[in-house]
Amino acid sequence: MKEQKETTGITGCRRMKEALRKSEGKYRSLVENMPDVVWTSDNKGNTTFISKNIKKVYGYTPEEIYRSVNRLWFGRVHPDYIEKLKGAYKALFEKKKRFDIEYRIKRKDGKWIWLHDRAISIYKKDGVMYADGIFSDITEREKAEERLKKEKTFSETILTTTVDGIDIVNENLNILFMNKTFLNIFGRKSIGKKCYQVYKDNKKQCELCPLRKQIKIGETKSLVVPGVAGGKIFEIFHTGIRLSNGKKAILEVFRDVTEQKKVEEALKESEGKFRSMVETTSDWTWEVDKNGVYTYSSPKIKDILGYEPKEIIGKTPFDLMPKDEAKKIAKIFGEIAKKKKPFSGLENWNVHKNGTRVLLETSGIPVLDKKRNLIGYRGIDRDVTECKKAKETIKKQLEELRELDKAKTDFLNIISHELKTPLTAISAHLDVLDELKSNLTEQEIKSLEALERNSNQLKTLIGNILEISRMESKRFELNKTKINLNNCINNVIRELKIISDKKGLKLTTKAGKLPKIEADENRLKEILNNLIGNAIKFTEKGSVAVEAKKQNNHILVRVIDTGIGVPKDKMKNIFQKFYQVDSSLGRRYGGTGLGLSITKKMVEAHGGKTNVKSVLGKGSTFSFTLPIKGK
Repeated sequence: MKEQKETTGITGCRRMKEALRKSEGKYRSLVENMPDVVWTSDNKGNTTFISKNIKKVYGYTPEEIYRSVNRLWFGRVHPDYIEKLKGAYKALFEKKKRFDIEYRIKRKDGKWIWLHDRAISIYKKDGVMYADGIFSDITEREKAEERLKKEKTFSETILTTTVDGIDIVNENLNILFMNKTFLNIFGRKSIGKKCYQVYKDNKKQCELCPLRKQIKIGETKSLVVPGVAGGKIFEIFHTGIRLSNGKKAILEVFRDVTEQKKVEEALKESEGKFRSMVETTSDWTWEVDKNGVYTYSSPKIKDILGYEPKEIIGKTPFDLMPKDEAKKIAKIFGEIAKKKKPFSGLENWNVHKNGTRVLLETSGIPVLDKKRNLIGYRGIDRDVTECKKAKETIKKQLEELRELDKAKTDFLNIISHELKTPLTAISAHLDVLDELKSNLTEQEIKSLEALERNSNQLKTLIGNILEISRMESKRFELNKTKINLNNCINNVIRELKIISDKKGLKLTTKAGKLPKIEADENRLKEILNNLIGNAIKFTEKGSVAVEAKKQNNHILVRVIDTGIGVPKDKMKNIFQKFYQVDSSLGRRYGGTGLGLSITKKMVEAHGGKTNVKSVLGKGSTFSFTLPIKGK
């Protein structure tokens, strides 16, 4: 009986050991195959057990960790976490506080990983405190959380900093969320209100509201809505979303396009005006690409060359020209395009659809991209065929007029010289008769004086005609020297004072000390004689004053009279050849209408200018300038 009991006890013990062995085997198998690492450590930080999968997680084998005592663990924890880990480890053994911590540690290959380390139990064995624990590699989780954190921060940044308004509206049309942009506009009191009340001040749902249809999650649509927030225009993007409570809602992004729409309308209006102008102008507007191929043509080409716009799209300007003209113009245009320069007034012959030749005047400007590469030209063509014919006609007529003018000048020169010969003889005989005046009767003396007066007038006329002929034939020359203008004026005054005294006129001069000037003294005397003589001639009572003064780099000379004056509408023609204000004045005072014309040409030959101011019945002021240093 006793032996039977012993046998039974031994068998039970063996069974327990076998069960324990099997249990430990299962435990070991479980530990070695699970992804987490199981460990046992004492209160001195020595690892007494660690599962084999430590090599996969950490890179070191269990044996390497056992031999290192605690250097391979505490020595490789990231500096930011070492104190936290040591404190938690100490608190585990001394105060039996919960050990559950996340930290970074450097693997054998130098890569940093994140671990979630926690103790499962703590116990005492053979007088030494031990703890069993487990840690997991949470590197990918940390990375994912970091990405999520960044994405959340990015999303929040977008929501708070974007200039667009953003909201979330539920199926009941209540506003659940507004970003900072909209909160600044509508205020926090808008949260919870109906969207149509806040945005459009309506009493019912908007006609265009996307919530009138079933919300489709993830679907985005847009529409342009006017009259939002006090008359603005918004483009609203609607996206169906699902809230955390499982209900549907719409995320709305409001983009203010008020100014954009205004610009679009203005552009549309401008394009309309441009199109209207292009289609009504007499010029043909076109565009070509960088290869010179037409990409646009205004309808005006129909009037100019007989083609419909669509007929020339795809062609080049040279396709519309005669071959010789196309070759010539292509070379010219090639040089222009190479330099990317604008051009204007380029004449070129084209062939009308009906076969006739049409002369066009072409102008264009280059079209460049942002990098200043040539992408084409834009310009206009104008039909100048008739204009060209008119110019040729005018040119021919001008040539004929020049020939006639030359013939007239030659004729006047010949006649003047021919008239001078008999006039010289007449003058000589008049001088003889003048010596016999004492023997003549009163009537004979009057006749002699009439002959002398008309002879002198004829001399003046012939002299003036010869002077004008010389000026117009460019045979007129000045003999300039340094002259004293004061002396020149005084000499002319002295000669003319006899005439002014005879008429009872007061003839005065007012000229300070003037600098010497470069001028032809004889011509200058002639200028003064003409102007002062005319003033005396056309002044019946009062005075004639001659003034001269330095004015910048010129001398200004003025002849002021109190004579009959010149009508305002006649002054612009007074310096023209053979022009007389009134033909009756010519008969009364004499003259040919050449004096002032000659005076003007002589002044201009010196580099000066003439001018006149006059009041009819009160007098005139004729003035001229002369450069001090000559022309």
